[in-house]
Amino acid sequence: MMASIDEREVTAPTSPTVDVLERQLHRTCDQLELIQDRIELLSIREKRCRESATSSGIQSVEIQLQSLRGVYNAFYKCADRQARKLQRKMNSRRQQRQSREEAADNVRSP
Repeated sequence: MMASIDEREVTAPTSPTVDVLERQLHRTCDQLELIQDRIELLSIREKRCRESATSSGIQSVEIQLQSLRGVYNAFYKCADRQARKLQRKMNSRRQQRQSREEAADNVRSP
């Protein structure tokens, strides 16, 4: 027999755990490192194109470099949001733990 709606446990969507948030932030930071490496390589290539007698390909490199810098900035903002969210989650956990400890101390004290 199927339980009625009132008898079923209704749960709200859960927020991501600290572990999930940490993994997301770690992946984003890994991507930032990869993008930064690529930016450095393109910067070297741009410098060489500028120094060479022929300037073929300089516009292509400049466009690639600017696009990659835009992607880097987007990932940086994402990492910043993730870090702030993780910090709020950790602060919330710390406050909950402190309030539980205070409640336990109040119960113990006559």
